[in-house]
Amino acid sequence: MQALAAKKLTEVSITVSHDFKVGGHVSTNDVEVTTKSNRYSVSDIEIMNEIDDWGNSDTPVLEVTLEAEDGYYFSLVKSTIKVNGGTYISGTRKGTSSVTLKIQ
Repeated sequence: MQALAAKKLTEVSITVSHDFKVGGHVSTNDVEVTTKSNRYSVSDIEIMNEIDDWGNSDTPVLEVTLEAEDGYYFSLVKSTIKVNGGTYISGTRKGTSSVTLKIQ
């Protein structure tokens, strides 16, 4: 029996929403990152610039890890990464089934 070839994921789209309050402490509980895709999922969210008291000019920087579902792999370029509610900064691929995106 021949194994099925994995399918290439050439684009991703995520939505970032948050409940950050000026003057308050921020945690990953205040952030939600979602996707409508059934080909990959959000596996981890990390706030890279944790600040005790957020001010008006502070912008959170997040690292969001996406995991490809079985039978899929990532093959992305900057122009095919869509972030609603944030700005894509950079990305790092971990093998072919995981990618970490830095978002502001």
